[in-house]
Amino acid sequence: MIEIDNISKYYGSISALSGVSFKIDKGTVFGLLGPNGAGKTTTLDIISGVLRPDTGRVVVDGLSTTTDLPEIQSHIGYLSEDNPLYDDLMVYEMLEFARRLKRVDQSTFNSNKDRIIQETGISAIYYRPIETLSKGLRQRVGIAVSMIGDPDILILDEPTEGLDPNQRQDIRALITRLGKDHTVIVSTHVMQEVEAMCNSVLILDNGKVVLEGNVESLLGDETGNMQVWLSVSGSGSIINSLEQKYNVSHRDNHFVVMVDKENEQQLYKDIAIASSAQSYVTNMHKKSNKLEEVFQKVTKQK
Repeated sequence: MIEIDNISKYYGSISALSGVSFKIDKGTVFGLLGPNGAGKTTTLDIISGVLRPDTGRVVVDGLSTTTDLPEIQSHIGYLSEDNPLYDDLMVYEMLEFARRLKRVDQSTFNSNKDRIIQETGISAIYYRPIETLSKGLRQRVGIAVSMIGDPDILILDEPTEGLDPNQRQDIRALITRLGKDHTVIVSTHVMQEVEAMCNSVLILDNGKVVLEGNVESLLGDETGNMQVWLSVSGSGSIINSLEQKYNVSHRDNHFVVMVDKENEQQLYKDIAIASSAQSYVTNMHKKSNKLEEVFQKVTKQK
C-alpha cells in the first residue's frame, strides 16, 4: 500500500501542493487527474522520491521516503512525461544503460529481460535505433525501461500524450495488462483513458484533493447511483411494484430507476419478477455520468 499523508510542497511563495492525503491499494491502476498546474507531476515526483515534500510523509509498504528512500526506489519504476531516451542508442543498448543506472545485476536483468520485451511488445524493434522510432514505440521503450529491476510499482506520467488514437489504444491495453501484476499510477488529462484503465481515481485542483474514489462510484450521480431507463408496455403494474423498493421517476416518456451498483443485479431480478403479459419492459438501458462531467464539476472548468 502507498500512503500519502498530508504532503505539501512550496516553490518560494507558490503552493504546489497543500495538505494532500490519499492511499493506493496494491494491485490498483490508479488515475491521477487534474488541470494543468494542479500538482500531478509534483505528486508523482514526491512519491518516487525525486522531490521531498516540505511537510507530510509518503509510506510505501511500511517504509518511509524520509528514512528508507533507496529501498523504496528499488520498488518503483518511473516513466516521466518527457520520456528521456537517448536517440543515438539502440533499444537494447538503452535497456542495458538503464540497468546500469539502476544498479540491477546482470543475472537479475537477464532473468526478466524476455518477459519485459514480451509484455511491452518491443521484440521487433529491439535492435533498432531509438531515433527511428515513432512516438508510440518510444513510449513502449520508456515503459520497458521503467520495468527494469522488476518493480512492484509503476508510475507513468502522461504515457499517451502526443499519441495518435491507435497508439493510445495500444498503450492503454499495455497498461491494463501491467495492472494485473503491478500497482500502476497513471497521470493523464484524458478522461476516457481513466474510465477504460483505472480502478480508482483522484482529482487535484490548485494543489488540493477535490475528489477521490472508485471509478464506478464516481460515474454514478452525487449519491453514487446510476440511472436505469425503462420503456414499459401495458398498465403500470410493473412500475407500481418497483416503486415499493426504488426511487422511480418519469422522464422523456421513460421511467427512470435510481439504483446503486450493489443493488443493480437485484433490480434486474425484480423487473423480471414483476413482469407479466399485461405489463413488461420493452427497452432498458443504463446511464451514468461521464468522468469528464465529474471533472468539470469539481474543478469548475467549463
